[in-house]
Amino acid sequence: AARPVAGGARPPALDALLLNRDAKAVRSSKRVLCWLRQDLRTHDNAVLLAAAAAAREAEGVSVLPVFCFNPSTYAAKLPLTGEAKTGARRAQFMLESVSDLRERLRALGSDLLVAVGEPEVVLAELAGDAPAAVLTHGEACTEERDAERAVAKALLARCGNSALVRVEGGFTMYDERDLPFDLRAMNDVFTPVRGKVEKNCEVRQAYAEPASGELPLGGFAGAPGLGSELPSLEAIGVDPEAAAVARAAPHRLAALDFKGGESAALQRVKYYLWDTDKASTYFDTRNGMLGGDYSTKFEPWLSAGCLSPRHVYAELMKYEDNRVANKSTYWIRFELLWRDFFRWYAQKHGARIFMLSGPARRHAKWRADRALFERWVEGRTGVPLIDANMREMAATGFMSNRGRQNVASYLALSLGVDWRLGAEYFESALLGYDPASNWGNWAAAAGVTGGRVNKFNPTKQSRDYDKDGDYVRAWLPELKDVPAPFCHEPWRLTPQQQQEFGCVIGVDYPKPAGEVPVWSGESGGGRGGGRARARCAAAAMPAVGAKDPLEGVTDMHGFEVVRSDFVAEYGSAAVLLRHSKTGAELMSVSNDDENKTFGVVLRTPPKDSTGLPHILEHSVLCGSRKYPVKEPFVELIKSSLNTFLNAFTYPDRTCYPVASANLADFYNLVDVYMDAVFFPRLTPSVFQQGRTC
Repeated sequence: AARPVAGGARPPALDALLLNRDAKAVRSSKRVLCWLRQDLRTHDNAVLLAAAAAAREAEGVSVLPVFCFNPSTYAAKLPLTGEAKTGARRAQFMLESVSDLRERLRALGSDLLVAVGEPEVVLAELAGDAPAAVLTHGEACTEERDAERAVAKALLARCGNSALVRVEGGFTMYDERDLPFDLRAMNDVFTPVRGKVEKNCEVRQAYAEPASGELPLGGFAGAPGLGSELPSLEAIGVDPEAAAVARAAPHRLAALDFKGGESAALQRVKYYLWDTDKASTYFDTRNGMLGGDYSTKFEPWLSAGCLSPRHVYAELMKYEDNRVANKSTYWIRFELLWRDFFRWYAQKHGARIFMLSGPARRHAKWRADRALFERWVEGRTGVPLIDANMREMAATGFMSNRGRQNVASYLALSLGVDWRLGAEYFESALLGYDPASNWGNWAAAAGVTGGRVNKFNPTKQSRDYDKDGDYVRAWLPELKDVPAPFCHEPWRLTPQQQQEFGCVIGVDYPKPAGEVPVWSGESGGGRGGGRARARCAAAAMPAVGAKDPLEGVTDMHGFEVVRSDFVAEYGSAAVLLRHSKTGAELMSVSNDDENKTFGVVLRTPPKDSTGLPHILEHSVLCGSRKYPVKEPFVELIKSSLNTFLNAFTYPDRTCYPVASANLADFYNLVDVYMDAVFFPRLTPSVFQQGRTC
């Protein structure tokens, strides 16, 4: 890979940064506005460098960097959840980032105008009636692109010779212009994309920051608002109570005291690579969940644009040259490429990444259960790993990558709740929110991208990555005295143990909200192709959209959980439920058999030797209320995809089992058999025929 030169690359002229037609538009303007959004840095910033180049090429050019706290972003509510579009903690982080950028620009002889208002109004007013160019980095997602179009339209309306000029590059490690494929034809799966990019592309050199004096304010020196105090959180639209919390000292368990701004970002890179050598062990520690150094924690600064991914790459290359090059240093670049991939994916699919069916147009049945969603948000699902991670994010704005995969999988695949609710909540709560990465990852977790679907077993994951339970006990004080392994699955505690450890399930800590994720001791939980995961997930739900026999497992149509366990002899996880009114029992068994099986078992102890139970067994399969045909049993054998279909009479019970490897066919078989058993067409002639057979 190319080694960046010391200090970064310096573009010689405007043409090195802009297309010819865009360079012409900038050269025809004496007033250049730098509209900064998610690029709050002076290093590797093509917008600032393009403005500096314009000022070098012509005399009398005035340059004004601008940042707008847009009410549509900072004072708005999200449509599905009603959460603040920008949570108070991220708003505080952005304020800190803007403040730091202003100081760094002032050190270069420039400044930053900070406004509260819609960009199309603010920028058009600043541009005035004379020709002006507004430079901005082109964004990837639809909402941000809509904002660009609104600014372009407003500039044109104010002065026909003013223009919005999009500057490419700087958001990703690999430049989109160097990709060996057209984005419209890009594979939707990461691995093939990674292979092509790593084989055919080099990372461009990061640009140095503009030199002092290269961004002359000129005629903008007296612009209204320039030099004013920064707005408060409340002034940009943040709820006052939330603002007070955001300004408070960080939570005692916070992974890091994140401070917004380029200065803090560069210091974090220096600390993680050069001061501590943590980069050399990243691969081995990256799945941690407690502490500040198990992972890079670069995300919030990358998302706000305080840190350039190309700068991180350049520092990694120097680190590999001077310290060590190993799997850990490569893996940091690997994670940055994942980030690139989701940005390209968002550009390819546009608004579809925000739609319920996703880019894959997978039309599934999702639950709109607000109460269940709120339990997930508040960390009250009854599954410790999920709850601990959700409480950490609520208290700090941060969650580990391992945690994010588990909570997303649990909400979307285990509870079957509309995945967009989770994506919106993350949008509000995360410090490091990036629309492409957030919505792309959530769509992937929900299985609507077309790639592999990974359903995580949170109990297995908790045992793997929090073996002694330090993380879950730290964030869940209800479990502080519950030892491992019970702190990973407290529903296993006996009543006596619950009293002993001071944690009564259903009182001190909630019962599980959905499936009971039993751990089998086998591999799985996001790795290994999924076969072992199937053995691990007790009461695992079928594919989203199928009828879930354990939906609302704690109270499903009057059924209550009696017992859940893993039956090692059969490699199966089992849950026994009992109907509170009738006493009917329901057993759900999950394993890795591709067959889907169902059976109704009735106790039929004979009172005499007339063979009545056997007669009834045959009679109920001669048509039913919903299917009044003569021999549905024969029709099913001929026309279905069943792998087993029969009925048995034992000395004390009668069984009606069916099986199919095809999900749709399976539920059809179940429907017919349920109607036959509980609503048979038992006419006298049918019964008499059964007696004479």
